[in-house]
Amino acid sequence: MTWREATDRVTRVFSASLPPVHARAAAWRFTAEVAGTNIASLLPSAAGDVIPEREWEAMEGAVARLSAGEPEAYVLGRASFHNIDVRVDRRALIPRPETELLVETVIDWCRRGLRATPSILDLGTGSGCIALALARALPGSRVTATDICARAASLAAENLRSGAGGGAIGVIRADWLSWTTARWDVIVSNPPYIETGSLSGLPCSVRDWEPRVALDGGADGFHHIGSIIEQASHHLRPGGLLALEVGIEHGGKASSTAIAAGFHDVDVARDLAGRRRVFTAVWEGFS
Repeated sequence: MTWREATDRVTRVFSASLPPVHARAAAWRFTAEVAGTNIASLLPSAAGDVIPEREWEAMEGAVARLSAGEPEAYVLGRASFHNIDVRVDRRALIPRPETELLVETVIDWCRRGLRATPSILDLGTGSGCIALALARALPGSRVTATDICARAASLAAENLRSGAGGGAIGVIRADWLSWTTARWDVIVSNPPYIETGSLSGLPCSVRDWEPRVALDGGADGFHHIGSIIEQASHHLRPGGLLALEVGIEHGGKASSTAIAAGFHDVDVARDLAGRRRVFTAVWEGFS
């Protein structure tokens, strides 16, 4: 099989969910990444070349997985997040672009507050992408990443060992904040926030492949968000930041819960699509 034939085959798979032009571009990139070859191999001057046997075996397996509905990031074993390549597999959620806004919010807050070496707690770290991005962007920071799932914690540890960069990072298997009495400058999390009853309506690439425990936010989607807000006041230093990614319907309830718990400067920022997505609040007192 030639590079052109392989790319045509992958294009047909991507065409189920992408416009033709985007499907072809995605197929070029995917084929090159799986085969470990330069994308120039797929251009007209070389597209008629036969794929070497080793590369074809990798391609055959990858295309079969993609055709079965497995997300592209899992097939490739990596995803890009905040300009970092993160290892991903079915142990944790695939990082989303929306979560980069959460990371940017924390980075901006730390820099504006002149917190050169903040202590940061990343709850429910999954792949470790948030912890890794913050450690890279804030050299000298001290990041603790937790996850209740042993499989996710092991994936996070692999990612953080391979690319921690500027900050010091530790990974702990733990459930939210029940395991500690310590306090941090920042508590950040992308917790599960999808209503249990809505899980069956998710795209099959999410519903059938990504871990349910990282998606299920309880009957109203607010169970974990509320728990974190209520516990966070006991674990933030005065003036510390709580930053959460929330469902678009949760901003109001998150804000009222935080105000009742004694937080100030409560806000819910909008993502690039105009949806209320990043909840922030500052803890000013003691508990």
